Amino acid sequence: AIVVADEPTALSRDHVQLLSSQFEATPGTYDVLVTILDHNANKRGVLNVLRKKHKLGRAQIRVVVPAPPAPATLAASPLQFCWGANDDQQRDGSISHDRLTPNPARLYGLYQSTVQAYFETYDLIDTTGTRYFVEHRIVNTLGDTMVVAVDTVDARGSAFGHVVSSDLAGFAAGRYIYVVSVQRAD
Repeated sequence: AIVVADEPTALSRDHVQLLSSQFEATPGTYDVLVTILDHNANKRGVLNVLRKKHKLGRAQIRVVVPAPPAPATLAASPLQFCWGANDDQQRDGSISHDRLTPNPARLYGLYQSTVQAYFETYDLIDTTGTRYFVEHRIVNTLGDTMVVAVDTVDARGSAFGHVVSSDLAGFAAGRYIYVVSVQRAD
């Protein structure tokens, strides 16, 4: 059970409580339903207690699990926007996804001006280690490139996770597209 002290705490970004669940799934399309039940809400009065009236919230999303990449193919996962990943970065630039705090709202501004996104790269050619170039750029809605950066990742193994980040300070409010591409150095 998660205990939240009061409504201001529940609405505060400083007191976020994140539940995370991981499971393996075979390739296919899945509908995921999440239900949240507040046992303490609407319990005033004897009738509501007897009727077991509770506040209930539900969210549903369709998830597509792709088939694994073909042999000798370089592939990458979709971007997962996240918070505070730089402190956990390993020396080779890789990081484990279970050490990240997701940022699905993708909102940035005065107090959080750095956009961060995690992705995984799968390369079934080499399992001993390879150098990769990770280009990440921010594009505005007109297609103009605003920022370009290139990271070098020396990966050990046939897959690695990586976090890219860019500072948005000085950007005008609006919508931007974060584009990431990966290529082998050889």
